[in-house]
Amino acid sequence: MKKVFSVIAIVAGVLLLLSAAAPMIAGAILEARSYSVGIIGGADGPTAVFVAGTLGAGSVVVQIVAGVLLLVVGVWGYWKSRVGR
Repeated sequence: MKKVFSVIAIVAGVLLLLSAAAPMIAGAILEARSYSVGIIGGADGPTAVFVAGTLGAGSVVVQIVAGVLLLVVGVWGYWKSRVGR
């Protein structure tokens, strides 16, 4: 039973790491920028220009850390179940 949980942890860790790394790799390859520009105005009023972009990558860091922890725990649990035999 421990082996099943270890394999699940390994798979979840790999999926978390891939889901965090794939957008970064694609962005680096395509040199994509995440921003948008919006212009709000009218014929008789002031015009405002809004520029929005990404603020930070805090959630990506949490996702990578969680993926690495799941991967390490899964490999350690799998190894312990194999050695314990």
